[in-house]
Amino acid sequence: MTIVELIDLIRSKGMRCSVEAGERRLNAAVQWVHIFEALDVAENLHGGEFLLTTGYQLHNHSDAELEGFARSLQDAGAVGIGLETNPSDIGLTERLRRIAVDIDMPLISFPEPVPFLEITLHTHRHLLAKESEKLRRSMNVQRQLRTAAIEGLAPTGILQEFVTEFPGEMLYTDGSGVEIACAPNDEPSQEFLEEITETKSSRLVTRPVVIAGATVGRLYFLARAPSTDIDLAAVDQAAFVLALASPDVLTSHKNGLFRMQSVVSV
Repeated sequence: MTIVELIDLIRSKGMRCSVEAGERRLNAAVQWVHIFEALDVAENLHGGEFLLTTGYQLHNHSDAELEGFARSLQDAGAVGIGLETNPSDIGLTERLRRIAVDIDMPLISFPEPVPFLEITLHTHRHLLAKESEKLRRSMNVQRQLRTAAIEGLAPTGILQEFVTEFPGEMLYTDGSGVEIACAPNDEPSQEFLEEITETKSSRLVTRPVVIAGATVGRLYFLARAPSTDIDLAAVDQAAFVLALASPDVLTSHKNGLFRMQSVVSV
């Protein structure tokens, strides 16, 4: 789930909110939604949290203290803050907005009291349902990839099978960086190539293709949304299947099956 999707979910439940800062980072992945008031919350973060607060403990602090607090959240991996506007201290929203703009951190304001528990409930249900669906697709793509490898499907076909279950772009290159296969299109998009060059995107996953301990190629996958552990495991499986599907390995595997069948028939 991204911050954009979180905002859409909140609004779909009849709650009003506005984006005050950090518009460029609204596609950041939200791993969890957490309610806080204590100022030591950064010590308990794991990364990917979107934080909700009434700001009750914030209004008595100076701008310098608020900036230090916001930076500590950002350094701990928090992806954004949702602030319930206090009618008696509207200035807090503006102070936090200036700070959030300076450090490029998403800040969402609620113009009226909202049920934070309801937001966390709906968000966590959405996150768990999304992960369950992705896990189902991961298991499905494993079966498809293994079948494709045994049946001798070419690398392009294997990549096509993958992006059918995991939307995005995939590229397989040899050890020299020369393209072997690409999906869903014959050529990678310019965005994909730029992401590969930068190698810092949260949507990019890359894995070596290894045969008998030697790296023979590299697999790249650019997901449509920030990648998760399930994406990483699925790409690992795809790299393994590409190694399994190489001509030498595939021939050895099929010969092994033939010998096994021969022994059984005797």
